[in-house]
Amino acid sequence: MRLSKSNFLGKKKKSSIEGYIERIEDNEIHGWVISHEQEPLQLSLRLDGIHYPISPLWHERADVAASFGDQFMQSGFTIKIPGSAINAFLQALQKNRPIDVIANNIALINKASHPAWQPL
Repeated sequence: MRLSKSNFLGKKKKSSIEGYIERIEDNEIHGWVISHEQEPLQLSLRLDGIHYPISPLWHERADVAASFGDQFMQSGFTIKIPGSAINAFLQALQKNRPIDVIANNIALINKASHPAWQPL
């Protein structure tokens, strides 16, 4: 989990954003994300330092709700890679470069392994 900067007492403050990229397949990214403070989530895709706007498809994640509470049932996401990002996405896969999903300015932990890249 990513931690914010130390506060004035020198203690680390836990981020209110938690989630993971779990799978990257074809032209989609799958995972989950929550805001412990229940703030609205703004997601973007970051490839080679460039942010791309995305509109994730949200779905239920009973496992996340069981761990964090029923209010987080709709925490699963599927991101279809937008046309403006497809070339950078394919290059990131091919060259094993980072593929980041950013939620409210926090990069989600990427637990996905890059699938073997094959030309389309």
